[in-house]
Amino acid sequence: MTVTLEQTATENILEIHISGKIGRPDYDRFVPQIEQRIAENGKLRLLVVMEDFHGLDAGALWQDLKFEWNHFDDFERIAFVADTSWEKTLATIKGLQNLATIRFFTPDQIEQARQWIQQD
Repeated sequence: MTVTLEQTATENILEIHISGKIGRPDYDRFVPQIEQRIAENGKLRLLVVMEDFHGLDAGALWQDLKFEWNHFDDFERIAFVADTSWEKTLATIKGLQNLATIRFFTPDQIEQARQWIQQD
């Protein structure tokens, strides 16, 4: 599993690339980085690119629920870029857990996702 966080030119936008299956140790590694960005910049906009994503194990799912609970109003917009219907379902379910505006994009629409995440 890999999760990479990429700094963008805009401080409140974070691009996250996820592949494989996420485990609790992965959350322990990348969540503090996201929380630091929230502390520094306030509400964030996320561009989440899921490539060959295989879901979350039980420990990661629990960490994800706690993270969403603690930060349900810390995200302004979330753009999910993924290529399968179950990933779209995951994105929709995650969107019910917070106050962010969420949109789904296919991999060939990644530039449109980047434009949308930057719009006012």
